[in-house]
Amino acid sequence: MSSENAANERLVTMVLAEQMAALGEQIGDLVVFERLMACAELLTVLVSQIERESPAAATAAELDKALDDLALLQAQRQDLARQTADLVGQALRIVSIETLSLGRLNDLYVSDQQRRLHEAVVAMNH
Repeated sequence: MSSENAANERLVTMVLAEQMAALGEQIGDLVVFERLMACAELLTVLVSQIERESPAAATAAELDKALDDLALLQAQRQDLARQTADLVGQALRIVSIETLSLGRLNDLYVSDQQRRLHEAVVAMNH
């Protein structure tokens, strides 16, 4: 194996490791989000009870909208986490049968976040 191929493989491995680390952080965020949503649902029930006692308060509707916005944001994050996991799996399948260049790895990305992480790792190691 030439030193150029070895350097390429080293960088591809480093980029994939960073993508997996980012995925781990995203998964950790999902656990926190699930706990937050459970607390938010309880809060919604409590606010609804307060509103029944004081009809002037409009907080339940505001809370519902905020929860809907939070749920949409989290769905987007879950989608990115799934895409990152798919990307790493696809890259590993390619690596198992042929050499994967940094350029080809970059072509597999579906988000700007993945591309920025790739560029940061490459810049730090060149």
